[in-house]
Amino acid sequence: MEDLDSVVNYFKSFKDIVLLGGSLGAIPATIVSILNKRVISLITVNGFFGMSKLGKEIIKTYYLYRFLALINKKHRQDYRFFKINFLPEKIKIPILVIYTKNDDVVNPIQSEIFFSKLQAKRKKISSLTLKKHNLTGEKDINKVIKSICDWISYKD
Repeated sequence: MEDLDSVVNYFKSFKDIVLLGGSLGAIPATIVSILNKRVISLITVNGFFGMSKLGKEIIKTYYLYRFLALINKKHRQDYRFFKINFLPEKIKIPILVIYTKNDDVVNPIQSEIFFSKLQAKRKKISSLTLKKHNLTGEKDINKVIKSICDWISYKD
């Protein structure tokens, strides 16, 4: 989160900063978009939003982290920071939430629940047919780019 915030602040000559957070990167992108007023828009792709609703591939990793948060001070501080600062209802900037229904890594319900908590005036959720969580499936990136371009060009 600190690294992403530093990157945003580094680009002082740019007035329009849009963050895109994919998978686990959705958490720091979301928190930075809440805390850093230089961010004007947020896009998440197959976002992990801190819920235990995960695919078989990474559920063990999630529970290991939660266990470590109980016994390790650094992990406990990180988890506490997340719980205090990850507040989707505080997002007021335009936001696009992209996810795939057949995601085998992060359960798509995470994006749906996250979207339901948003209070932003301009928000959209887009379910795409993607082959891979990490966008390495054939034409996955093109589908995401098209969804972003459609959202940018759409006028309320």
